[in-house]
Amino acid sequence: ERRRAAARRPGPTTEAPRPQLYIFGEIDGAAPSWPFVRLYCSWRLVFDSSKWWVIQGDTEGETYYSDVSSQGFCTWNHPVAAHLACRSLQGWPRLELVVRGADAHGRRQLAGYGSWTVPASPGCTEVRCRCWRPTGPSWLP
Repeated sequence: ERRRAAARRPGPTTEAPRPQLYIFGEIDGAAPSWPFVRLYCSWRLVFDSSKWWVIQGDTEGETYYSDVSSQGFCTWNHPVAAHLACRSLQGWPRLELVVRGADAHGRRQLAGYGSWTVPASPGCTEVRCRCWRPTGPSWLP
């Protein structure tokens, strides 16, 4: 009975389907706009789950709160590492960011949304992701 159970269980030599994608990087930080004095970032990898799946790593996370430095930058140095496999290159992964912050009075609010497609070519890439946020109705005519 033990021998049969062991034969049905995939062993460590079982290969994952190809192609595969390795993502190693970090979210360095952000340059906040007034009135924010502290920021943090929630992130997630978005992909077509019918064609892509995670072999190892995280597909979402959150940085810690960071105060604005004297140079006007919030530093996070938050790692992002994932190993994905796919059946099709459709639905290529992208990184979505939601940045939230607090002002000098501790009021928390949305600082911005951002998104960029994971590069399809190998190598090191430095990306600046410009964030945007919706605005409400104006008080001025």
